[in-house]
Amino acid sequence: MDLRSLPIDTDNIILKDISFYLSRYVTDGVTTITPELADILKKKYHLQDKKIGIWSSGFSKDQFKIPQEKTMRDDNPNKFILLHHGTYSPARGIENLIRSIAEINDPLKKKMKLFLVGIPENKIKELRNLCNQLNIAEQVEIITKVDINKIPSYIQACDVGIIPLPPDNECWRVSVPLKTLEYLAMGKPIIATKIPFHQKIFEMATCGVLIETNSPKEIARA
Repeated sequence: MDLRSLPIDTDNIILKDISFYLSRYVTDGVTTITPELADILKKKYHLQDKKIGIWSSGFSKDQFKIPQEKTMRDDNPNKFILLHHGTYSPARGIENLIRSIAEINDPLKKKMKLFLVGIPENKIKELRNLCNQLNIAEQVEIITKVDINKIPSYIQACDVGIIPLPPDNECWRVSVPLKTLEYLAMGKPIIATKIPFHQKIFEMATCGVLIETNSPKEIARA
């Protein structure tokens, strides 16, 4: 049995706990995504070390063959482009990322554009309203979910990828964000918050800016 994350954003946490307890007796063992999550699961469900292994996330390099098509770079040839793509939830720091643009001084702000790709239709109006309130509508482009095969072209067109997950959130502290690997696989520097996975990457190589928190001021500084 493989567990990728802690149970969050769900009304069925108790059901998941019961399922896990029952499945302990019918599976050979458990795999999970990081040592940090393994430690939590061992403590919570009284698992022996031999019953749990680490199976981290990855991706296929074949996914990063760039289709020859028009990109956001073509429409913004003189802009410094920041990109965040992936699933939306209020706990992922996207609102703070938007607020960070408002913290940047005007001359620099005019040279920048933030693309948010993967925002659900029912959240787009709310985030656009936030941009209007902060007077940064020109600097933020909000795009709904796109075909996964088009994601490489968005990454290729950006200058920097951003992963603003709140580092004090237990769920993100035990995660391996795939977007981090995708940005780096295409040679893009990242602005990333200090979760253990990101810390390990920055210990191996300087690949961008590692920040302590995902506060708007800290993201803007980065």
